[in-house]
Amino acid sequence: MEKTIKVATLGIAEELRNMEIGDVVQFPVPKYNYNSIRTSPGTTLVAETMEGRKWKTRKDIDNKCVFVTRTA
Repeated sequence: MEKTIKVATLGIAEELRNMEIGDVVQFPVPKYNYNSIRTSPGTTLVAETMEGRKWKTRKDIDNKCVFVTRTA
């Protein structure tokens, strides 16, 4: 079964905190800063990463967005 991709509407940290393992969130680059999306797990979400949470990002240049998948 394929997961539904949610389009982000909240702040980056809040979206990442709300994710369950396997969830995918699409962040439109015109609305969200690419560097902030990529660095949030290592900066803003340090406590969560120390608990074992992990996220993976993938750029979609054609659609001007970044997909984030929670992996752990």
